[in-house]
Amino acid sequence: MKRLLIITLSSILSLAALNAQPRSLGGRFGYGSQELSYQHYVRDQFIQFDFGTANFKNIQLHATYNWIIANPAWTTKGNWYLYGGAGIGGGYSNNKDQNPYGFIGIAGRLGLEYQFEFPLSLSIDFRPLIGPKLGDGGGLYDKWPYIFLPCLGVKYLF
Repeated sequence: MKRLLIITLSSILSLAALNAQPRSLGGRFGYGSQELSYQHYVRDQFIQFDFGTANFKNIQLHATYNWIIANPAWTTKGNWYLYGGAGIGGGYSNNKDQNPYGFIGIAGRLGLEYQFEFPLSLSIDFRPLIGPKLGDGGGLYDKWPYIFLPCLGVKYLF
């Protein structure tokens, strides 16, 4: 009984701490890329998950751990954030011109975000992913030069 009470109490406190942290949900759009994006902030850091497609030919999932590098005071209203981070990503490509293959790799992220006074943020960032192809003869999955094209993010903060 004592163990059940401790587990229940710690679960409730963990959920309360999780819900006290700001989060955001939105989209990330770029050259041929459409993704659903989720951010979870913890102080001056955040974890971002992106799930979507590239040119509607592959499905991909990326997770990055990001640090806020700078918080410039460029405006009197809202907040600016310069951030960068690293993580992992992977997916599956079913391009008609090639055999289907999977891919996995290391992802980086560098971006600039503006959070309005109301619960909306706009960001521009790029997130390269470099790693091996799994199948289709192997090789390197890098999608040069597209990995260095920026994407626009629109997120609702809650």
